[in-house]
Amino acid sequence: MKKTVSLFLTFALLLAAAMPVFAASGSMKNFEKKFTYEGQFEDVAESAWYAPYVTAAFEYGFVSGNSEMTYNPDGNITLAETLVIADRIHSTYYGSEIERVTGGEWYTSYVQYAEANGIIAPNAYPDYKAKATRAQFAAILAKALPEEALEELTDIAVIPDVPRSAGYAAPVYKLYEAGILSGSDEYGTFHPASNIKRSEVAVIALNMADESRRKAPELKVEEVKLYSDYGSSMTVAKSEAAAYQALGWSLQPVSIPANATPETILNAATLNPMKTNDAELDAVIDRIFAQIIQPGMTTYQKVKACYDYLIQNAEYDYSGGALRVRSGYNSFNDAITVTEADHILTNNVGVCDDYSSAFMCMTRRIGLQSYTCACQAPNQSGGVSGHMVAFISVGGVNYIFDPQIEDYNTKGGKIPYRNFCKTFEAMAKTYTQADPAGAKAAFGGFVLR
Repeated sequence: MKKTVSLFLTFALLLAAAMPVFAASGSMKNFEKKFTYEGQFEDVAESAWYAPYVTAAFEYGFVSGNSEMTYNPDGNITLAETLVIADRIHSTYYGSEIERVTGGEWYTSYVQYAEANGIIAPNAYPDYKAKATRAQFAAILAKALPEEALEELTDIAVIPDVPRSAGYAAPVYKLYEAGILSGSDEYGTFHPASNIKRSEVAVIALNMADESRRKAPELKVEEVKLYSDYGSSMTVAKSEAAAYQALGWSLQPVSIPANATPETILNAATLNPMKTNDAELDAVIDRIFAQIIQPGMTTYQKVKACYDYLIQNAEYDYSGGALRVRSGYNSFNDAITVTEADHILTNNVGVCDDYSSAFMCMTRRIGLQSYTCACQAPNQSGGVSGHMVAFISVGGVNYIFDPQIEDYNTKGGKIPYRNFCKTFEAMAKTYTQADPAGAKAAFGGFVLR
């Protein structure tokens, strides 16, 4: 015979126990309605979205009111009340009884039952009167039923605000995949740190007890558009955006005014510092940076320091013969770049290829999108010949840096900076047949085989 119960606390006390007594195996068939709801909750309107859930959860015996006349649907549930629900689900599934424990708080029985049955770890929470967060509620409820009673209905790739690395992630994903939880929007946003409402509790408890109510959530993947300093863009899952931002991608496109100074341009760049993965060259760059890079320098100042270092310390000399190209890189272009950079930074002599490769490796270490690019340039005899420049991409615009020609034009130690941070368009009469797009494609990111 069904009977009516009103007070959540009274109901909880009648069901309290210290130790479980249950059969070896449980069954979802044990969940039956035990009470009759007669509309006593004045704050649960029949038209409210949660009304049928509160009614059913009450009749199963999982929830009750916070007074004889009210349910308080917008109120929050405490950790102790969460254990009442979890213990009731667990004991019903296994057909166990919960015996009253004398002494202690009203919820002591529930804490001991939950600890004894692996629902929570011993001394899991310092204050059971505290409001439960959604993450805590999910972690407790997920332990109320065994794996076989939480059949996976779907595979959830990502919950926007629940990283897989979070300590609470596993039970949350389990309840999503079992159709117990579905999130607060079309993307499945969970709000793990928020407190959980009593109206929401009724829905979740009912989904735990009644398998027919479970539905695999069909979540959309929330996407964001990211931009690189070199003008490209891509769309990724919002949950993955932080990882790409750490690599230098931005949520906003970099916009550089047409008349911007080199200082403005370079300081606008998003940085992603990169080593060459060649221990010898990286050690050389470390030593040089210890000399020329000072704390508090802007990106512009660091780039200028690299440019100046090459001009002040290297000499143009093509008499050294062929270099032995480094091995081990996925990209042959990377192997050439590292070989040339190490040659000039170690020996302080080199040709245009060496100057540009060294500048690229040094500014890559700073974090800029730097490359080398073959082209044609005027020679001393009045004609043109093959040449190599470096360039840095910022905001989709490629800016030339030519430390070798700048070295040639430096007189009395005064660097003219005529070939420093200039667009290919601005230098079109000086540099021809350049293919910066091809240069970008050839760069392999210093990845080793």
